[in-house]
Amino acid sequence: MDYDPRLARGVRAAMALTSFLLGAFMLGLALGVVSPAEGALRTPGWLVGIGGLVFVVAGIAVALQHRPAAGWLAAMFILGCGAAAGLWIGLYADPGEISGGVPLLSESANTALGRAAFALGGLLCLALLAWGLWLGPGRQRRD
Repeated sequence: MDYDPRLARGVRAAMALTSFLLGAFMLGLALGVVSPAEGALRTPGWLVGIGGLVFVVAGIAVALQHRPAAGWLAAMFILGCGAAAGLWIGLYADPGEISGGVPLLSESANTALGRAAFALGGLLCLALLAWGLWLGPGRQRRD
C-alpha cells in the first residue's frame, strides 16, 4: 500500500481528537461536571484528573507532531504525572484497594507486592523524567 499523506493526516487528527475528548471526559469526572454511576468511581478525583490531563496533553502532542519541542514537553509532563500517580498509589493508597495477583501469597503480601509495583513504576517515570530534562528538547544524547 502506498503512503498517502492525506490519510496519515486524517488518522493523526482522529487519534488526537479521540485522546483529547477522552481526557476531557476524565477531567469532567474529576471536576464533578460529569456524574459517574453510584459507587463506580472509587479513585481520588485528583488522580482521575491527572489521567485526564495525560490524555489531553497526548492528544495535543499528536496534533502538533511536527513540533519536536511540543512532543518533548508533553513527554516530560506525562512522565511527571506518571511519577506522581505511581508514587502516591505505592505510598499512600488505601491498602484495601491494592492487591497483587499471586494466589499463593497472603493478602498482606499481595498488597505489599502491589504497592511495590506502583512505587517502582513511579520511580522509573521519575528517572526517565530526570533523564529527559537533562537531555533537553530535540536532543537524543549529550557527548
